[in-house]
Amino acid sequence: MARVVALNGYLQASNDFTDHVPVMDAASEVLRQLFPHTALPARTTVGVASLPRGGVAEVSLVLELRD
Repeated sequence: MARVVALNGYLQASNDFTDHVPVMDAASEVLRQLFPHTALPARTTVGVASLPRGGVAEVSLVLELRD
């Protein structure tokens, strides 16, 4: 059994971009489909000036796995 403990998103954005949350809502929706019987995790969304290799989004998960 698996449970998503945390979801972190880093979005490359300009200073005037303010819609970070709706972008990360898509990641939460994927989790809702993959883990339909568990609550959504704590979530952090941060806008950044740049990401490695010119990326526009970086998403990381913390998973708890149990037998």
